[in-house]
Amino acid sequence: MLPAEDCANPAPLRHLVGFRVTSTAKMAWIRTGIRIIIIVGLPSVSLLLYHTKKGRKMDKLYRVMACCVSVILIVVVLTACGSAPQTIEVTRVVPQTVVVTQIIVVTATPEPPTSTPEASPTPTFQRWTNADVVAIFKSASLEVEEARPMTKDDYGMAPMRAIEGTRFLIPSLCSDCGGRIFSFSSQEDLNLTRAYYEELGKSSAAFFSWVFVKDNILVQINGDLPEEKARQYEAALNSLGR
Repeated sequence: MLPAEDCANPAPLRHLVGFRVTSTAKMAWIRTGIRIIIIVGLPSVSLLLYHTKKGRKMDKLYRVMACCVSVILIVVVLTACGSAPQTIEVTRVVPQTVVVTQIIVVTATPEPPTSTPEASPTPTFQRWTNADVVAIFKSASLEVEEARPMTKDDYGMAPMRAIEGTRFLIPSLCSDCGGRIFSFSSQEDLNLTRAYYEELGKSSAAFFSWVFVKDNILVQINGDLPEEKARQYEAALNSLGR
């Protein structure tokens, strides 16, 4: 049961955190007081009214009963604290922990773009083929018979630096006389072969031969061919591309 002073001043109840406090005791007193009033007061009032109605004066007994009823009513009112039942709302502060979840998306580092290698330009030095030379000799009505790819024996002591070698015959000179057509991929290889034949002719007249050059083509012809005829081959070679 709660003391009466707690009803007038609910502050001391603030320590009851999380509960709702009601004045149940006061309600019980009020109900008891009402019963007493009903049990004692009503008969007294009835008798009082009855005697008053008859014109009689209240004697000592009735005065005592009236005083008792008054005292009982005062006690009931005082114990009820003169107020209706109260409900005290107590708020409880509960600390909360907020968990923040951070999502980190890890992506693979893209690889740098791979540069596409540029196609190597086709060397401009390798311009003509041996077939082009054979065709230009024939168009100039020059002898270029039995043209065929050269073998290792056809090179003899000459450096094998050409990318293509062709052996051909000049039957009017002799059955085994003729010349050679070389095509090169570089100026260095061409100069090396040209130097070999020129130096060979300088070392002995027996090894002399005609040597003509056009771009990447070198033509070597038997030195026994008359110069006039040899110059026709040179002129036809130089006409390539015209």
